[in-house]
Amino acid sequence: MRRWMRVLVSGLVAAACVTLLAPLGTATSSAVTSQPQVVGASTAVTLFVGQTSTSTKSVLISSMEEFMYEISDPSPTLLAAVAAFYQNGGGESVVVSTPDEQPATLAAAVDAVPSSTPASLFVVPSLGNRAGTGYDTIVDSLAALADRSVGMAILDPPGVLVHAMQAGDDISPLMDLGLHLMRRVVPGDQTRRIVLYSSRFVADDNHPLDVAEGTLISVAALMAGAYAANDITFGVWNSPAGPNTPLQLGTTTPDEAGTLTNTQIGQLVTQGGIDTIVSSADGATTPQGGRTLATFTPDYAYISSVRTADYIQRSLTAGLAGSVFSPSVAAQQQQIDAEATSFLTDLWTNGGLAGYSASDAFQVNSTTTTQDVAAGHIRVQVLVSLFHPADFTEIDIVLDAAKP
Repeated sequence: MRRWMRVLVSGLVAAACVTLLAPLGTATSSAVTSQPQVVGASTAVTLFVGQTSTSTKSVLISSMEEFMYEISDPSPTLLAAVAAFYQNGGGESVVVSTPDEQPATLAAAVDAVPSSTPASLFVVPSLGNRAGTGYDTIVDSLAALADRSVGMAILDPPGVLVHAMQAGDDISPLMDLGLHLMRRVVPGDQTRRIVLYSSRFVADDNHPLDVAEGTLISVAALMAGAYAANDITFGVWNSPAGPNTPLQLGTTTPDEAGTLTNTQIGQLVTQGGIDTIVSSADGATTPQGGRTLATFTPDYAYISSVRTADYIQRSLTAGLAGSVFSPSVAAQQQQIDAEATSFLTDLWTNGGLAGYSASDAFQVNSTTTTQDVAAGHIRVQVLVSLFHPADFTEIDIVLDAAKP
């Protein structure tokens, strides 16, 4: 069975992707080139959008200390979110500053982010303070950004819905939200790029950064940090859920009046594609679910499978861009095949692809036509087994073969 994930991207633009801190390996063929071309793209650089007085609208940050030095007058929600991100293992982030946190302002800032951004996770920390049309406006922009940047938007739930759910011991408000987003806000092919959590946390009266009690602590931000920690420890193909993903909540408290039952959690996850965060009797707090909003589309229902496919696409597109300047089509195809095969072999060996053999785990095919050659393009078809051996998801990559 072949699953389809068609991608049309420019190798020259995507070459701006940055390298993973601990790359799985580089791909090279000594018979074709002496220089490795394909290295692992970054998987968890997180882009935050929120109010500050910083004049530079987009700033790359690598630590909480750097955030405090570079970013002036962040809103309490943005400050608390970035702190939660780094507390849970976050690495590099990009902070996009806005003059306020009104929905139209935030959506416009998200819309202005270029597809070449190094980020692949997108968070608006104040989203959980919105509901209705304002919430939808921001989500629509986040989904479009995630789609054009080959990434994932992580969403906080509206606080009013969490309160309604808990007050009535009824999960239908959030289930209805998920259906609403799928049917009316997020285009069908973009739902795989949306992760929605049902939980909500706020600062207690002892926050180390003097954030006011009751300030929203973005679940999306702390989960982005957890994704980064998961990728470094286990690999992007590991699900960021369960006991292997312990969360550090610090001085926060659940903004909830009750506790979800196992049945309710199961319904949210399997029927709504909505993940949650739970605390066990031993005090451990972990995310549950690992689903995207594309819960009814098996290919794209899981965070880990979508992010693995994105990792492959971003890595190969950036790495193979240097191969398209070979002097002949045959040399180009030979080099691309060698580079891609080496990279995917490393990924399979590390457990990122399913298969008893390399041929069960992936295939690399040249699908360049004479029309492509005339147009200055190289087309590559990559088949990868994300779920079961020889059960392939297809990634089509188009590279610009024109010389710079």
